[in-house]
Amino acid sequence: MKGKLRSILMALLAVSVMALPSVIHAQGCGEVWTPVPLEQNSTELYAGIWANGLFVVGGNGAVLTSQDGQAWTFNFDGNFGWVTGIAYGAGRYVGALALEHAVLVSKDGYHWKRHPIVSGWFKDVTFAKGLFVAVSIHGRIWTSPDGLNWTRHETGYGKYFTSVTYGHGRFVAVGANGIIATSPDGLNWYRQTPRNVGNTPSGGLGPRVTSGPDGFVMVDEFVIRTSPDGKTWTPRYYTESEFLESVTYNGSMYVVVGDMILTSPDGVTWTRQEAPPTRALYGVVSDGNKTFALGGNFDGAAILESSCDQ
Repeated sequence: MKGKLRSILMALLAVSVMALPSVIHAQGCGEVWTPVPLEQNSTELYAGIWANGLFVVGGNGAVLTSQDGQAWTFNFDGNFGWVTGIAYGAGRYVGALALEHAVLVSKDGYHWKRHPIVSGWFKDVTFAKGLFVAVSIHGRIWTSPDGLNWTRHETGYGKYFTSVTYGHGRFVAVGANGIIATSPDGLNWYRQTPRNVGNTPSGGLGPRVTSGPDGFVMVDEFVIRTSPDGKTWTPRYYTESEFLESVTYNGSMYVVVGDMILTSPDGVTWTRQEAPPTRALYGVVSDGNKTFALGGNFDGAAILESSCDQ
């Protein structure tokens, strides 16, 4: 991470929607973005989840929680570290701490505790098939049934993983130097790329991946790639210099955030449109109706909202 993830950069963020002929999108669903008022703070936001009736997002030394995406409860703690992934399962939330040998755990999304993990340094975490699956440095992938007791799995990669998701009957993990691994159960992992390919991410969160009805979508610095199965990947969109930081599927389209906002109905055709300027956007989360782009301004955290009922 470069400084506060990367050097302060003013970018024009944009988003527009190109809908499939067979799908009708409500006006404003990914088309209209507005800033969410927040109390004064000194954090940035990197990742989030909608689960158990709550939006829960993490940042630099903070976790924010909201029922509606408008009124947010801030939980600041210098021991939190960099929260770069959040998952929910087995009755608790788990936060990945990118630079710590620990995770954050919470049963209600409001009260958090650090839980130590030997040789952790988790960059992202997800929950599926009864397991938390977290990715970390040295090509390691970790699993836990409860978010507290973790088992390490080696993939043979020497680089670090940065993101993990589940869909279409398999887990997919991606990371530095183009490494990709897949697993049917979270326990047995199969390398899908040579040990050293691509470029090491120069900043930000590194490659991020999500699943949707068309398969998987990954953002990697300046490129968006898609895959039907997590094994074979096709480049779909390139930027000249704008970083692409994160991606999600909001129930009707894919949303990518970074130095711009991009949307796509299928992962293949992407468009951008004007949105309120922020210094940087690093994460994106949706409940299927509201989508929030997460990041930072010069005076602290920034959240942009796009609602299907606007």
